[in-house]
Amino acid sequence: MSSRKILTGQILEQHDALKIELPVLYFTEDGVHFASAPALDITGYGENEKEAEASLNIMLEEFFNYAAENKTLQSELKKLGWQEMPPPLMDSLQHNSQLQNIINNKPFRRDKIDLQVPAY
Repeated sequence: MSSRKILTGQILEQHDALKIELPVLYFTEDGVHFASAPALDITGYGENEKEAEASLNIMLEEFFNYAAENKTLQSELKKLGWQEMPPPLMDSLQHNSQLQNIINNKPFRRDKIDLQVPAY
């Protein structure tokens, strides 16, 4: 496994929300397209990359809505290794065998998506 830093993110403060540049990996397996946000351990899928990203956005919305309703956002992010920004990909790799398999064995494309997280 390479020790290079592949993906990072940052949080930019705004008035009623935090704008996060969330790292996303795009890959295909068995003809299914995936969009994965390792920093949140959330993955979307579809017949093409656009559908996979739309699925990921739905999953992210559900995650944040659930966490907001149950007042668990801070504890959930802490469990995922967040402090002041999304954790570096290498931190996620240490505890996620599925992510290790993607990085080590599959062609993937890396990118970032802008995500608005309500400030609670």
